[in-house]
Amino acid sequence: MMKYFHIVLFVFISVSISAQAPKFYTKVDAKEVLEGSYINVDFVLENAQGSAFTPPDFDDFIVSSGLSQGTSMTSINGRVSRTSNFSFELTVGEPGSYTIKPASIKVAGKVHKTLPITIKVVKKKKNAASQSDDQFIRVVLSDSIAYTGQQVIAEYKIYSKLDVRSGNYIRNPEYDGFYVKDIHNVRGNSQRVLYKGEEYIVKSLDRVALFPQQTGTYDIGPFIFKVGVAKKNRSNRGFFFGTQLEYFNVKSDSKKLVVRNLATTAPPSFSGAVGKYQMKTGVAHKSITLDDAFSVLMEVVGNGDGRTVNPPAQEFHPSLDVYDPNIKSDESYESQGRWINKKSFEYLIVPKKEGRYRIVPEFTYFDTDSNDFVTIKSVGLNLAVAPGSGTTLRKSGDQKISREEIKPLVEVSSISNMDSHFFNSFLYWGIFSLGLGALGFLYFKKWKIVQDSRIDPLTKKRNAANSVAEKRLALAAELIEKGENKEAYAEISNTIKKYIAEKYTQDYSELNTDKITKILKDQNVGDDTVSSMRTIMDACEMSIYAGASDLSVRDNFEKTKNLIAALESFH
Repeated sequence: MMKYFHIVLFVFISVSISAQAPKFYTKVDAKEVLEGSYINVDFVLENAQGSAFTPPDFDDFIVSSGLSQGTSMTSINGRVSRTSNFSFELTVGEPGSYTIKPASIKVAGKVHKTLPITIKVVKKKKNAASQSDDQFIRVVLSDSIAYTGQQVIAEYKIYSKLDVRSGNYIRNPEYDGFYVKDIHNVRGNSQRVLYKGEEYIVKSLDRVALFPQQTGTYDIGPFIFKVGVAKKNRSNRGFFFGTQLEYFNVKSDSKKLVVRNLATTAPPSFSGAVGKYQMKTGVAHKSITLDDAFSVLMEVVGNGDGRTVNPPAQEFHPSLDVYDPNIKSDESYESQGRWINKKSFEYLIVPKKEGRYRIVPEFTYFDTDSNDFVTIKSVGLNLAVAPGSGTTLRKSGDQKISREEIKPLVEVSSISNMDSHFFNSFLYWGIFSLGLGALGFLYFKKWKIVQDSRIDPLTKKRNAANSVAEKRLALAAELIEKGENKEAYAEISNTIKKYIAEKYTQDYSELNTDKITKILKDQNVGDDTVSSMRTIMDACEMSIYAGASDLSVRDNFEKTKNLIAALESFH
């Protein structure tokens, strides 16, 4: 049985490999080197099994090591690929430009050749570099100008002529004014480069994602690293390997990052997304009745600060009642050296009239490349609403009547045939009272609808501030239960800012402790309440960058509830 299994597996792998086009190319670890240095050259064959490999004539180089061969096979989502490497180490000579000529190999009887590659050899400086030039650390930012909520990658690269094996912070950085997420698996292969006429081996020591929370100009660095270097009596060329090390403190340079505010003329569907985003929408049922409600689902994926992305406001048909949207899921993950956030929102909708409706949800984000707002529109969701089963019918507006209320009239021969005692019975007066009460209720509801329609939208938004705060604090409570104290503190801080922004119609991105203090004092809020707010916000700042205990986060959670209650009762 195992024999047949191996045969089937071999056939499967063979078919999978044959379905992919072969690739044959040359790869070098540096295209510009100093005279007397070396180059690692790989001739790589992918997606095929080759024969009769023929290397080029290395007339302009000295083959200091080679030929070495290696083969590997990988399977990703059922797709199998095969890679063969033919490797050489070449020593270069005098300054000038030299060409690595094509190599050849046969695949299924056909000869494949690589493309030539040009190598530039640079003359060494006459004066030898000082010991301080042997290694240094540079801060590399993905952007020098950013916006609040944008993801900025800060990478710390060590340039060294020595055999560096390790590098760690003397003291972990503090990024005041930023929400920070570590990026893992950054210490990949080293790279040889020329920098100011000198050859260095470059490797990443650390990489972090910075999300600016406030505008301003910030210095990223300098930071001090403890670097482990192989002792000089060791001849290994490996990077971050070995056992006997000596250590040096190496100070990085620093870079300035300017953080700007977003444009003030944001579309209504902008809800805090900054960076690059995609959106998709869907509806669970395309055909319903007036007895039912339905949900519109929206999923957004992007590289901005996901904590500030909320369900965007939508404009649907006036015959559709839309409830406050919910956040159904919220997750973040690493992809290609950056953090990606994915959120899904649910809009619960109740139709008031039968008919056909076309729903076109929108999502707006601030594009950091074009420095402008970009609105993504759905292709359109079609919905058919039927009258329903008849057990629940509708009058004008939201008023519901039952089937009993629209029974056909009963024809009688004479009113005198009815029992005259009925009109003086308890049953009659009971029915009369119920009918009178129903009319009173319908009148009150109609009056309430009219009154609500007269309320200024700005007032409605202010009245909804407490509801929004309670929902946000519910998320903070969940984070506390999970032991994610830093995230809980960040959510508490966002709750206060969002509440203030909606309560007093302020720009969320411009809010900080001092700005909120001024707003509250302008509203004549008491000193005790203002002081409580400052205490909570200071605790949030300290926790986000220095950590916090379970006790402190729970205490500040309760203080935040009391703060919002106090502000609600004040106005």
